[in-house]
Amino acid sequence: MSSNAAVSIGMFGVFMIGTIVLGLLSLRGRDRANLAEWSVGGRSLGVVLIFVLMAGETYTSFSYLGAAGWSYDYGMPVFYLPAYLAIGFAVGYIIGPVLWHYAHRNNLHNITDITSFRFDSPWFGAAVAILTTVFLLPYIQLHGKGSNRPQRPHPTSGRYAGVRVGAAARAASRQSA
Repeated sequence: MSSNAAVSIGMFGVFMIGTIVLGLLSLRGRDRANLAEWSVGGRSLGVVLIFVLMAGETYTSFSYLGAAGWSYDYGMPVFYLPAYLAIGFAVGYIIGPVLWHYAHRNNLHNITDITSFRFDSPWFGAAVAILTTVFLLPYIQLHGKGSNRPQRPHPTSGRYAGVRVGAAARAASRQSA
């Protein structure tokens, strides 16, 4: 194993252990047997934190990398993104609070709990869990493919165009100084 790989794996290990320690320390004084405490923070998360979590859910790596790579490859059709995001926000603004109140009133934690409770069918809840997982996999694949797109040079730009532009900018800044 090269020294760079060893350093990378070591840093990853340190951060993972630190994350686990912080997670375990955060359990002090909390009810560990309560599923709502674990899954939805005891329903006590503040408005700012919920806003940040929703923004992180919306502006994922697809928004910044996948959409950029896709627009680079295909051009104009990518303008459907603002339209579907606007529609999604409008629907979420109306449906989100309704689902939250319904889930809170009936002590439900996720969409599978809601569907199995609403339709009184645990099998339907299991089917929803399986289908959401299956339909989420292409989205995850799109994230991976999209994050690789912007780093590839365009076939007509030459392999080291970025290096040449950076060297020219550095030389220009040295001449002006």
